[in-house]
Amino acid sequence: ARLEGVAGQELQVATLLERAGKGFLGRSQSTKAVDNLSKALTIYDQHQADDAVLARTHFELGLALGNTYEYIDAQEHVLHALSLYREKLGDILGEANCIRRLGDMALQRSDREAARGSYQRALPLYQKIGDIRGEAKCIVSLGDIALRQSDHEAARRGYERALPLYQKIGFLVGEANCVKSLGDIALQRKDYESARSSYERALPLYQKVGDALGEANCIEGLGNIARSHGKPEEARRHFEAALSLFRRIGDPYSIGGTLHRLAELERDARRRRQFVQEAARFWRSINRSDLINEFLRPDFPDDL
Repeated sequence: ARLEGVAGQELQVATLLERAGKGFLGRSQSTKAVDNLSKALTIYDQHQADDAVLARTHFELGLALGNTYEYIDAQEHVLHALSLYREKLGDILGEANCIRRLGDMALQRSDREAARGSYQRALPLYQKIGDIRGEAKCIVSLGDIALRQSDHEAARRGYERALPLYQKIGFLVGEANCVKSLGDIALQRKDYESARSSYERALPLYQKVGDALGEANCIEGLGNIARSHGKPEEARRHFEAALSLFRRIGDPYSIGGTLHRLAELERDARRRRQFVQEAARFWRSINRSDLINEFLRPDFPDDL
């Protein structure tokens, strides 16, 4: 009885750790989320927690690790969760979420074919159980891949297909993401007025739900429009505002990209070099030397 009591107390601790980890994950404090969820999972494993608890915790830990760019470890945990959901629990929603998350991680690594395959496998699972939000997310992600491949028409169809799904369930972030992405298409097509209209429509939606990343992306988009119109000071103001938000949420990828844009506008050699070197530092921190080689070395070979 004493051992059962100790085990029960330790499982209660694990539950608290998991709950804290989920809270950190929701606030984009991914390192703290990893620490808490790892400790919770260790306790769950020691006391042979049930499969549903293990699957959930492996999945959450995979999300947190993915957010810290530890893709190999993240994938391992998500695959473990997928196996439990599919083979032990028969949980179609859990299975679909794992497959979609594997697609997200593949897309973050720029493996577009692997990402597309994951989204195409997850989509019918969401449709089978009537999960509109999951269905819309897969459609949007397929649109994101098309946009990265400059297939504007396919991307537009995807976002316009997903938009009413999000509106149907009242999911403002999803709605805002679709509108912003339509702005990204318009920007790539140099349809600046349509792009501006989309960003200005999406911006208050992001602000309403407190999505700082989406807000920053819209502001950066407005900066890109200003730069295209030959208004460097207006562009700089937008980029600096976006950079402040990216720093607040700790997004190294976006911080590096915005610093690169500021470097392109900067005429002072010393400040330009600072922007370039800082951008390189942030991209190296997430093992993205490919971005340095693609953007910084060709544009600023003397500043690195």
